[in-house]
Amino acid sequence: ADFVKSSGRIPTPGQAEQISYSLIRNDYKAFDFHGEKETYDALNAVVDGPLLRSLYLQFRRSLLMAEQGGSRSRVLDVKQVSSTLAGPPSESQIEIELRWRLASEVEHWGHIHTRENEYVGRMSIKDKGGAWKLNTVRFLSQKRVRFETQLRQ
Repeated sequence: ADFVKSSGRIPTPGQAEQISYSLIRNDYKAFDFHGEKETYDALNAVVDGPLLRSLYLQFRRSLLMAEQGGSRSRVLDVKQVSSTLAGPPSESQIEIELRWRLASEVEHWGHIHTRENEYVGRMSIKDKGGAWKLNTVRFLSQKRVRFETQLRQ
């Protein structure tokens, strides 16, 4: 995952929206890594506080399921749909409500489910040592947009 550097100045509303989207996208990209250390390091680049521990433990559970013959999932795409600032940004914090779509595949038992879900979440983003990081995410809604099943070829 890529660091989202802070300039130490108050971001414009457009910059705040871009920062939030970049952090969500990088959060999902962290799960592209298969090793525990690589995933933790990638998450640590974009997430802070209790959220880091929670997301990492979620990764561990999914990895354990895959090792035991359970489903394997893969993120295909993350798209920002809309965003609304939940207050004026400061040089060290952004509160924003973001709507995004996540396309993913889940494979198990010889078939693949492709799905796209839309999420709305309220996020607290903080400047931690010159890099913006997700500090909290509170999910407000989730809906399935698309779902397909196909046999593995």
